[in-house]
Amino acid sequence: MNKWRNALYSSLDELRGSEVSSEVDGILLVLGIELGIKVSLTQKLDSPILRIQERIDYLVTEKIVYEEFIVRSVFSRIDELLTEHQKNRFNVLLNWERALDSEILSDEAEAKIKQIKSKVYELEIIKLMDTWSMIKCKYYSQMKQEEYKFEFTTSQLGKLGALPDEAKDKTFASLSDE
Repeated sequence: MNKWRNALYSSLDELRGSEVSSEVDGILLVLGIELGIKVSLTQKLDSPILRIQERIDYLVTEKIVYEEFIVRSVFSRIDELLTEHQKNRFNVLLNWERALDSEILSDEAEAKIKQIKSKVYELEIIKLMDTWSMIKCKYYSQMKQEEYKFEFTTSQLGKLGALPDEAKDKTFASLSDE
């Protein structure tokens, strides 16, 4: 497995294992659904990181999705989800207040409203975003990305040794056209 996927999976594992993981399962659920994992709305995503890994591995190996592209996209989407989580707090609060009229959701709505209004909840979101930033720096910094690219390029150049001398001066694109 490539370092791109390893970086992503290690990041997700560390985020889920962090002390701010109470909100992480919801983010992983959304991410899993967006990646095409089938989940009913009433169930939680069992083993979310494993299911996300399996889905990404499937997309890379079976559907031939470029690994760097999908990993960059997932990192970017997690950033967006965390930012949306913080920005949309007011809308979420309004939705839960509407749910107070529901017989089924009223108890849960009261608890959620209390949670969302608390300063502790706001600080937890900020801490979650900070934790994610630190994890990203550890596994997915700009320098790490350059290392991954360099290692990939080096491995591809190593394969050139098996090429005939007349092909060694050609570009990858021209070789793939032949």
